Amino acid sequence: MSNEVQNKPTHRLYIGAGIFFILFLMLGSMVVLHGEIINEFDHAIFNFLNPAEMPFLTMFMNGISDLGSPAFNTVLAMLIVVVLSLFRHFRLGIFIFMTFFGGSALALLFKVLVQRPRPSGKLVIDSGYSFPSGHVFTTSMIAFALALIIYKKSQSVLVHDVTYVLAGLWVMTVAISRVFLRDHYPSDVLGSMLLACAVICFALGLFRQVMKNMGRTS
Repeated sequence: MSNEVQNKPTHRLYIGAGIFFILFLMLGSMVVLHGEIINEFDHAIFNFLNPAEMPFLTMFMNGISDLGSPAFNTVLAMLIVVVLSLFRHFRLGIFIFMTFFGGSALALLFKVLVQRPRPSGKLVIDSGYSFPSGHVFTTSMIAFALALIIYKKSQSVLVHDVTYVLAGLWVMTVAISRVFLRDHYPSDVLGSMLLACAVICFALGLFRQVMKNMGRTS
């Protein structure tokens, strides 16, 4: 009975991963089929975030977007892994490496499969397909990695809560910047968040299982 109780959080993480992934697939299917609901959703948020009415925000949003780029986040991920290795947290470093690059490869695979063109009227120069957003996905992975490190190294509930809030705000800020700059549809960033949640839930469940099997944490 005790083992069953201990395994419940891990099982719930896997269930959560499945739910988020199914939602992501449903959203991706509607994008491929050009569903009316998706079109209305995208245009409603585009109309709300109108760069023509807020020109002073364009430069700020462009800076936020640059800080959330896949290239920048990849460098951050490598730095995190190197720092963890220097402090001899090899297991945690390997786990973050596999989660970031494995998840990024999965996001890129769906981008190639869906092949959604980017919106017209972009305020930045960009290429490639639109769904899901690589900026938002990789930013979510970095936010998850940092939150996981802080969670494991701090016993303070307040620190944990503040970390979660800041991580969520950073992901949302990058998501808003991508839509504001018209480089992604709102459904692109929503898809990235759903896929990121699926990967994070699955990764956390796997991490707990591996650490439990090894009998100790990193």
